[in-house]
Amino acid sequence: VTYANGCSSVCSVLVTENQSPVCTITGNNFFCTGGSTELCTPPGAASYLWSTGANTNCINVAMAGNYSVTVTYANGCSSVCSVLVTENPPPACNITGSDCICNGQPIQLCAATTNASTFLWSTGETTSCIFVTKASTYSVTITDANGCSSVCSKTITSTLAPVITCPANVTVDCDDSILPPNTGTAIATNNCDLVPTISYYDTNMGSIYRDTFSIARTWTAINACGDSSSCIQILSVIDTVPPLVECPVGITVPCADQVPPIDVSSVVTSDNCGGMVTVIHIGDVISDQNCLNSFTLTRTYMATDAYGNTTICSQIITVLDNTPPEIMFTDTLLLNGDTLWVECFGQDPEWNLPYFNEGSVLAEDFCDGAVTVDFNKYQLGNGTCENGFINMYRLSWIAYDNCDN
Repeated sequence: VTYANGCSSVCSVLVTENQSPVCTITGNNFFCTGGSTELCTPPGAASYLWSTGANTNCINVAMAGNYSVTVTYANGCSSVCSVLVTENPPPACNITGSDCICNGQPIQLCAATTNASTFLWSTGETTSCIFVTKASTYSVTITDANGCSSVCSKTITSTLAPVITCPANVTVDCDDSILPPNTGTAIATNNCDLVPTISYYDTNMGSIYRDTFSIARTWTAINACGDSSSCIQILSVIDTVPPLVECPVGITVPCADQVPPIDVSSVVTSDNCGGMVTVIHIGDVISDQNCLNSFTLTRTYMATDAYGNTTICSQIITVLDNTPPEIMFTDTLLLNGDTLWVECFGQDPEWNLPYFNEGSVLAEDFCDGAVTVDFNKYQLGNGTCENGFINMYRLSWIAYDNCDN
C-alpha cells in the first residue's frame, strides 16, 4: 500500500475454504393410517429449520408429503436435505363363516385378507382360520409386512328353534278339499336368517256329529340344526248340502183304485258326503177333484241325509176316468138298435105284453163305481093295421158313471 508521501507498507491474510456440512434425515419414510413417523437429522448443528417451521433436529409427521430441513453449523455453513413420506393404509380385515352355530357343532371362522403377515385371534390362536363351538364375539388382529394392523370381529349367535304360526281353525264341507291350498298353510321364522322346512301330518279325531268328523293337523317347522317347533290346526268337516232326490215320474191312471201305493223305495237319492239317506212319505194332497175318479194327487216324499239336511220332491198322479160304462140288455131278445115287434094286447091270451124299464139293462163301470141308468120311452108315431103297426115307440137306456161318462 503506498501513500501520498511516498511511504508504503505490505500486509497479508490466509483464507481457508470450509466444506459444506452433510445433511441426512433418518426415520421411517412411511406411517400407517392413523399413526405418525419421526424424522431426525444428526444433533450438534447450530440451528435447524424444517419445512414445517419446526427448529428441532427431530419432528413427528402424520401426513404424507415431502419434508425438508436446513441445517446450519457454527461456522455459518448450511445444508438442505429432504425426504418423501408416504401413508400406508391398514390391511383389509373381514371374518368369514356362519353367523349362527348349532348347539355343540363347530363352525370355522377365517380372516379374509390378501396381504396379512400375522394373525392374532381373541382366543389366542395365530392361524388365519379357527374353529369355535359356542356363541360369542370373536375378534382377530391382522398385521401386514409394513407393520400396519387392523382389527375386525364377528358375533356368533346360537340357533333357536323356529317360531311357527298355524293357520286358523277352519270348517269345510265334506266334498271340499282339505288340502292346505284350501285350508291354509303354517308359516315359520327363525333367527340367523335360517329358512325352516315346514311339514304336516293329520290325525282323525273321529265323528263330531253323524257322518262328519274333525282332523287335528300338526304342523312342524325344522331348521338346519334339527331344532323344531309344532302347532295344531283343527279342521271340522261337516255336511251343509242337502241330498239330491228324484221322485218317480208322474203317471195318469183311469181309476182311483189304480193309484199306486206309497213306495219310498221308488225315490232315487244321493248325498255329496256319501252317507245314508232316509226317505219318508210326508203326505198326499188331492186337488182339482171333479168326481170320485177324476182328480190330481200330489204325493210328497222327503229325503234326509245323515247330517239332517233335507230335500223334498213330489210325484204327480193324475186320475182321469173318461171311459163310459158298459151297458147290455138283460133279455137276450133285445139287441141294441134293433126293432122289436109286439102283438097287440089280447090277440094271444097266452102272451103278455113285455114291460121295459131301467131294470131291463145291466150296466157296469170300468172303475167298478156306481152306475145310474136313465130309461126313456118316446112314441114316434101312430099307425093302422094297414101299415103294419098301431103304435111305434123308441126306447132308450143311458148309463152314467159317477164321472158322468
